[in-house]
Amino acid sequence: MGFCYFFITLPFLVKVVLSLDSNYTACEPRNCSTGPNVSYPFYISDVGAESCGFRAFRVVCKDGKPIYQTSRSDYIIKDISYANHSFRLVHYSPVVSDSCYAPLDYFAFDRSSEDFSPNHADLLFFYNCSDSFSANTTTLRIPCAYGQVNNSYVVLDIKDSVKSNGDDTCGSTVAAPVELEGGLNLNNYVELLENGFILTWNDLGFDCI
Repeated sequence: MGFCYFFITLPFLVKVVLSLDSNYTACEPRNCSTGPNVSYPFYISDVGAESCGFRAFRVVCKDGKPIYQTSRSDYIIKDISYANHSFRLVHYSPVVSDSCYAPLDYFAFDRSSEDFSPNHADLLFFYNCSDSFSANTTTLRIPCAYGQVNNSYVVLDIKDSVKSNGDDTCGSTVAAPVELEGGLNLNNYVELLENGFILTWNDLGFDCI
């Protein structure tokens, strides 16, 4: 029977230990001055922590806030529940003025590992509509002009139940995800937008790498 001998030099061991210590320090939970602590599967970009999470959970610090970026817009991460595999997002820059609080873009699902929470619903915004606009549920007129001369409306859509003629009678339509919680309804649409919505994550497959 043969024997193999391995000799590990002291400099090699020191290098390994320092490397492990460096990686551990880089992956410690951290935040963007405000907001929740960020750790696996999330990581904060541009701080040397790229190996600490999945690319789909990349967080960017902007104005001291943790930002989750999609192909259409940026969202502030208000809270992360690592135990429940969920996080709450609020639009970073909704259209806000003295008379209007409404988004101009859809939320974009760029990662297949994420989904909305069970309490998810959509606020459907119909902009610059003619008088013939109609929907099969309660509509609320909103004072959003954007230089338009016609009416704009918001509708609460639960499980894709809303039917309307908005495609034919309105200039544009936007769906904003919200959480139905705390007894809020269409009359509280501004508060629903301010509370944001929750995403959950499950299988962290190859699409997140």
